[in-house]
Amino acid sequence: MFDFTALYDKVGFPGLGIKDFSISEIAFSITENIQIRWYALCIVLGMIAAVTYAFIRAKRYGFIFDDIIDIAFFAIIPGIIGARLYYVIFDYFERPENYTSLLDIFAIWRGGLAIYGGLIFGIIGAIVGLKVKKIRILPFLDCAFPGVMLAQAMGRWGNFFNMEAHGDETSIFCRMRLSSESGLSFIEVHPTFLYESLWNLVGFIALVLLTKKRKFDGQIFLMSVAWYGLGRSLIEGLRTDSLMIGSVRVSQALAIILLVASLTLLIVMFITTKKRHVARCIYEQGSKKYIPYECEDGLDPDYDYDISLLYTKKEKNITVKNKTDNKEEISEIPVTESASEEINDDCAADPRKSENVDTVTDASSDEEAN
Repeated sequence: MFDFTALYDKVGFPGLGIKDFSISEIAFSITENIQIRWYALCIVLGMIAAVTYAFIRAKRYGFIFDDIIDIAFFAIIPGIIGARLYYVIFDYFERPENYTSLLDIFAIWRGGLAIYGGLIFGIIGAIVGLKVKKIRILPFLDCAFPGVMLAQAMGRWGNFFNMEAHGDETSIFCRMRLSSESGLSFIEVHPTFLYESLWNLVGFIALVLLTKKRKFDGQIFLMSVAWYGLGRSLIEGLRTDSLMIGSVRVSQALAIILLVASLTLLIVMFITTKKRHVARCIYEQGSKKYIPYECEDGLDPDYDYDISLLYTKKEKNITVKNKTDNKEEISEIPVTESASEEINDDCAADPRKSENVDTVTDASSDEEAN
């Protein structure tokens, strides 16, 4: 990556009426030799925001505080390693002169973390943790990924303080001006870091609003990937520091692949789950049991109901098969509209683990089969 700080030390946004001002890569110093850079600070604050969001959403998805902390450790450290490794591998082939010593490989304070490497290694680490903890994977990814998008929106501001990740020269109204101390030397460029930060912020807000309308496990995760892929595929084409393989921008090509793949999976999942509906847990009140569902024609007897989602509709008698000691205890229970509000606060089943799933079938369908 070319070091623009060697040429410019001021930044401004003339089209927005913001005059040039000096910025520093250093946020503050602990000692003469220990300095905290804005780049690292923005990334750390983004991680904290992502984990905090997961805490807030955990109850809705049936997770607890310890789940979030445990999986965060499994994901964050591999994510940082992967982000740097991805960047170094592709950057070395393009600019080998940037790596004259072993220290250059680990010098993340200078910039050079690739989001895709972070996501790939972070997701792998998270999946390993989820398997170890026996927590269902897709619901957890749905819970966490809006926060990941928020973290990326915040982390992009580290590029601003490093005066990097910008685009070609332009006269657009929101252009960013990089200038020398004297002001005699300057360029006005696309603030692509800002474009991506705002794009991710809008995506985060949209995903938060769509969470309550989630229809199947993995939906929010796939929508996150699709949204980011669309934005990155457009914004990456404006940047001057893209990682390249020949004439191909690596991140742009990967963004397009992920966009197409996630949209395809979303379409397939929406079609296959159109008439499949889910129960999150059985709510007990006195001698009555209620189970939320959404299906005008009743529940699908051939579907393995997923407890991670929550819906409710009109009253209907259904059959719940509780598997105990390899035997099925069958009882009919009424489903009421009023149960939906109470169930949000009280959930008898633990929806984190697959072994707690009760198989739910439509009583009328069983009668027809007999």
